[in-house]
This record gives sequence, structure tokens and C-alpha cells, in this order.
Amino acid sequence: WGLGVPTSYTTISSAITAATAGDTVCVGAGTYVEKVTLSKALILDGYEGSAATFLDGGGVNTVLTANTYAGTAEVRGFTIQNGSGTSSAGVSLSSVKLWLDDVVIADNHCSNTTSSCIGTAVYASGGTLDLTDVAIRDNSATAANIHGTLMYVTSGRIVTAERLTAVDNVASCTGQSAPGIFLNGSSFSGTNVIIAGNSATASDGYCWQIAEIVTLSTSTLNLTNATITGNRLDSGADSATGVVHLY
Repeated sequence: WGLGVPTSYTTISSAITAATAGDTVCVGAGTYVEKVTLSKALILDGYEGSAATFLDGGGVNTVLTANTYAGTAEVRGFTIQNGSGTSSAGVSLSSVKLWLDDVVIADNHCSNTTSSCIGTAVYASGGTLDLTDVAIRDNSATAANIHGTLMYVTSGRIVTAERLTAVDNVASCTGQSAPGIFLNGSSFSGTNVIIAGNSATASDGYCWQIAEIVTLSTSTLNLTNATITGNRLDSGADSATGVVHLY
């Protein structure tokens, strides 16, 4: 392949630089330790699947950032792991259209002792995000305040999900915590969704829905065939444990 990694290019980033909109970057099995910025409407294809192809932030970067392109980009067949940041750590996108297919977002960590972790696994602002066969697991956040350990969706972002699993994510904060899926002026539609086995602690503040869904400021929510079970929260002050928190 002309845009093959590692056959023609040693890194995913260098292949993206060489590509034009509409191209497919074909990535072979392996672990690629790099921060990837997707700035073109192309297909990033881990053709051997998410169990074999790993995009690794090296513990120092947000792993995948998508911005400043027209059209729709697709990322398929990757595990996005080992990201680190003071706000988001796994996937961050702004005002673009992105489709994630057969993607695992795992073992990413946000740490911010003085301010907020926002969208540890996924931060999405504006545009649209389509999720198909996506798993969000084993991500963690430690911060003064936490908003959306699983996902923070804001600024009119439209999210659709088919077969989304979010399990075993952990949040710990000293202030206010809403670390599940946090919608702020946006919409989320999900079919065949599992949110289970997640946990949160707030030592001195409020703990809202570690694994459920918080809606704020004219957000909309539609769920079909959703299972939300086995999630745990422990708050030093008030807590709310319902499936959906509306305010």
C-alpha cells in the first residue's frame, strides 16, 4: 500500500501528513507510540482489528486529536490507550465529523489536582461523532472536579452509538464529580448500550452518576436496549444515583 504503516511509513503521523482527503491509511498490527492529530477527512484503518493494533500515547499525551477538516473521517480497528492529560486523555475532537468503528478506548488517565478533568476517554465539542462497536474501559481520572470520565459532549455535538460498552472506569475527586457521560447542550442516541462496573469517589463534594448520564442545558437523550448495572459511587457529601440526572 502506498500509505501503509509500517511498510511505507514508520509512523501513523507521517502517513497522515503524506495523505490527502479521501485517502486510506492502512496500519498493520503492532503498537504505535505517538500522539496522532487527524486533520484530514481520511480513513485510518487498523485492518487487523482493535485486538491487534494499538495507538499508544506513551503516558504523556492525549492519544488522538481530530480537528480542522471538512467532510467525515473514520478511524477503525484500533485500541487507543495509555493517554495522559490534565483534561482529556484518550480522544479529543472539535467541530468535525468522526466515525469510530471497532475501537477500544482503554487505560487512559487524566490527572488535575487543581482544576477539572473533562472528557477523560472522549471529549467532543461541536460536529458529529458516530460510534459503532466501541468499548470504553479501564480509564481513570483524579482531579478536583470531574466531568465525563466516559464522555463529555458539548457545543451542539451530535453523538450516535451502536453497540457501545463502557465498563470498569474509575474516578476520584475532591470536589464535584459527574464522571459518567456528560451532555452539555448536545444530543446522544444509543442502541445496544452497556454501562457497567464503573466506580467513583468524591472525598469532599458531590458525586453524580459515575456510569449513568448527566444532561445539562437543553441536551437530548435517546436510549434503546440499554443496560446500566453494577456501578458504584461513594460521596463525602450529597450523591445522586439515578440512571439519568436532569438539571
